[in-house]
Amino acid sequence: MDKFLRKPEDMKGSRGNTNVPRPRSPLLSEAKAGKPSRFSGESEILILLLGNTGVGKSTFINAAAGYNVAQVTHGLTSCKSNVGTFTVRHPENPTLSVIFIEWPGFDQQFLTDREILKRTIEWLKTSYHSDVPFGGIIFLHDISVTRAQPKLDSPISVLERLTRPHPAGHVVMTTVRWEKVQDDGLVAQQKEQELQGRIWKRILESGGEMRRFINTADSAWDIVDTLLGKNPLKLGTVREDLDRIHGIFSTQVVPETRTFKFRSFFRNLFKLKYLLV
Repeated sequence: MDKFLRKPEDMKGSRGNTNVPRPRSPLLSEAKAGKPSRFSGESEILILLLGNTGVGKSTFINAAAGYNVAQVTHGLTSCKSNVGTFTVRHPENPTLSVIFIEWPGFDQQFLTDREILKRTIEWLKTSYHSDVPFGGIIFLHDISVTRAQPKLDSPISVLERLTRPHPAGHVVMTTVRWEKVQDDGLVAQQKEQELQGRIWKRILESGGEMRRFINTADSAWDIVDTLLGKNPLKLGTVREDLDRIHGIFSTQVVPETRTFKFRSFFRNLFKLKYLLV
């Protein structure tokens, strides 16, 4: 299972280390060779960032950009309900722009994961043309916290159902918050092994890859370049696959959990408040 994982010591100084092989994007090669681009003389590619509320999607984008372009929120209650898009130039080729799509966090109080997936699909349909290059999905997971088994309609279940080999092979499962790890990282490494061998097993066997993000620009771009080293997909292909998966979830009944009851309570409370005004 170690073939899926690239540890921080393997990535340290990789941008200046010629002994470490780096994946090369076809878009990077075309731009450097002076070939005509698909977009107004420059190349653009979309990358979707997924993860629970407060996991660090904005932190990842800021690390890649080299300065704060995305608002960082703390805590488990999301104050972001809209999609954020951030265009960042590739550090090795300024003619290639990576458009990070920061999606509102899953596991929210007032939206179910199924509703978030539906909004994801609708937004992708209305925001970009079907032939826009899509690099892939980066899923962020906080290694310092304990997570329960994924729910039926969780992002993990969505990624497990992506069509093989593509877009299933355009996914990077990324662990974050390693700076919070204690006890020499032994517990975190055990969690990491559980992610590899059980929770993320189907995703990795379908072609997905696993990386660590250690809050540096090098670390962020090594993860991004993992996707850029693959042939880009058309956004329309990804939208159709997500739409198919949403259709599957729509026909299945999800057991009501305490979290769902909690969300329903607050929804009804807010409805009552507006009725009384």
